[in-house]
Amino acid sequence: MGPSHPASHGTIKFNLKLDGEVVVDCDVEVGYLHRAFEKMAEQGTWNHVVPYTDRLNYVSPLINNVGYALAVEKLCGIQVPERCQYLRVIMSEISRIADHLHVPGMAATELGAMTVGFSARRGARVPVGRHPRP
Repeated sequence: MGPSHPASHGTIKFNLKLDGEVVVDCDVEVGYLHRAFEKMAEQGTWNHVVPYTDRLNYVSPLINNVGYALAVEKLCGIQVPERCQYLRVIMSEISRIADHLHVPGMAATELGAMTVGFSARRGARVPVGRHPRP
């Protein structure tokens, strides 16, 4: 069903069962977002894909970067230094915490509680070193 409401950020999909023009049943897929990432990745070399992995989740992009880098390294037989592995885990965990602070606020925004969304966004910026301005 579409078009989606602009406030839903395109992250919800409604699978409708219709009887003529009457909606009989609706299955909701929360978090559905298809950006043709795979097709864009086919068009360039492996290093051209990294900016796309950044954009899959705008709060914790480092987690997607790490996942993609691990896949490329495994395919190429590359072993990264132990220090790099530690830094990846640390940054991924910081990003995960920021994501967990951000998502409830955005869910509240979807329900109309804008102040909660703005407050959560401010809190999500702190773990990743992007401190809000006073």
